[in-house]
Amino acid sequence: MMSKTQQLSNNRIAHYLEQGTGEPLILIHGVGMQAAAWYPQIEFFSKHYRVISVDMPGHGQSSKLAEGAKLQDFVDWAIEFITALNLGAVNLAGHSMGSLISTGVSVTRPDLVKRMAVLNGV
Repeated sequence: MMSKTQQLSNNRIAHYLEQGTGEPLILIHGVGMQAAAWYPQIEFFSKHYRVISVDMPGHGQSSKLAEGAKLQDFVDWAIEFITALNLGAVNLAGHSMGSLISTGVSVTRPDLVKRMAVLNGV
């Protein structure tokens, strides 16, 4: 498993874990967690997918968003992350608040989402 970073706008950094090859599968965690929370899923799905588990803003090693950030700010951040990696349409899985973010991505930019799984959405 590789630990990587992606430069985003405004000098922000997105940290993520990556393993496997094939169609991209992006895993988005909930509040208070980090990319590593998906270790079992990364191991399982990386046999068939290029799994990317991202630290959301202010979690793990990713830069924070501005104070008072709203849900749409997290959605926009996720869209920028997906776009920066030049992945085209991806498979998304979100847990808890990550489900809200994944849903927001699919509504805002349906061209970026091939499939989506919502786990314990809030």
